[in-house]
Amino acid sequence: MCTFLRRFCFASFPLILAAFCPTMSLAESKPNVLLICVDDLKPTIGCFGDTFAKTPNIDALAKRGVRFESAYCNQAVCSPSRNALMTGLRPQTIGIYDLETHFRKAAPDAVTFSQHFIQNGYVAQGLGKIYHVGHGNTDDKRSWSAASWRPRKPGYVLETSLDNIVTDKKGKQRGPATESADVADDSYADGAIADEAI
Repeated sequence: MCTFLRRFCFASFPLILAAFCPTMSLAESKPNVLLICVDDLKPTIGCFGDTFAKTPNIDALAKRGVRFESAYCNQAVCSPSRNALMTGLRPQTIGIYDLETHFRKAAPDAVTFSQHFIQNGYVAQGLGKIYHVGHGNTDDKRSWSAASWRPRKPGYVLETSLDNIVTDKKGKQRGPATESADVADDSYADGAIADEAI
């Protein structure tokens, strides 16, 4: 037997054996899993070494959990990249590169990340923007055992921001890129999502 094949068989045997062995009961081995998907985060938070950002809560959560050290974007557009994360299928595999096309059109039988958890005794719920909802795209109800939830919050609360909303050539309303009012956290969608998760 060639050296490579011998090494491969030797290395693979424990994995194959483990796949067919009974495992601990779900109650004994099932940790809580929280996947936080964030648009445009970048590693500008304390747990990634940023000294300017003050992010004690997310830093404490990262210390207790798993932090992605080498995460790569599969596509420069939101929806195909999110589809890849949730299905394990690259955009070039399913041929979806735009915001509008729902992944189920190309991969109707795909088992999503959250469906895998459901199949293994977990409750899965999407809070906020997990799939790119909008531009004609919708959420994926099969991916959740509890209804997904999105906050009904305005994007802006400051009068100056509201006064500067303009309508672009496509008829979409656009406002300032950022806003940070001195208001309760749940005045903005992110705070409302955090409250719902807790």
